[in-house]
Amino acid sequence: LSEDVFAGMDLQLRGGNVRHREYMQVGKGREMSFGGHMKFASKLARGNAEMTLTRQSYRLGTRLSFPRMLGFYFGHIGYYLTPVIMEMAFWILVYLLLYFVLCDEVLVKPGTPQTDSFASIASDLIDTQFGPLLLFFVFSQAIPFLTEVAINESLLSGVYALLSQLGTLSFVFFSFQA
Repeated sequence: LSEDVFAGMDLQLRGGNVRHREYMQVGKGREMSFGGHMKFASKLARGNAEMTLTRQSYRLGTRLSFPRMLGFYFGHIGYYLTPVIMEMAFWILVYLLLYFVLCDEVLVKPGTPQTDSFASIASDLIDTQFGPLLLFFVFSQAIPFLTEVAINESLLSGVYALLSQLGTLSFVFFSFQA
């Protein structure tokens, strides 16, 4: 797999253009267990990490236009780096909110008789922002699933499949999968 990517990068650096043609064919089967899939995904991730250290990646990053550079980034290392950054930002936010809730520091605003504490600010933030944000996240992840099942089967079976996924709390499993 990495050889194909390097061949495309070298061709692009020499001024060529790569055409992608998709052929539907039946080939050899792959192991579909969780462990086999994780081994294959880790092989791809290691290849991508090694690819970022090459001269070809540096040359492409300095010569591509901005939209093509973003496509190159999100097609390669950005595919793996963006979820890591998102997860780190999530845990930083959780620990900051936990710190604010456990801290009993009272904030006095100059010129107002009203006082706020870090705990009240954090609870207000959680109540007003993260309740709707969590629902938005769950349903934004569920809409493509509903659409795919509705197109392949019917809208009623799509709604049934979506409700069974939500009923079994599969989105919680997906959150803790990494």
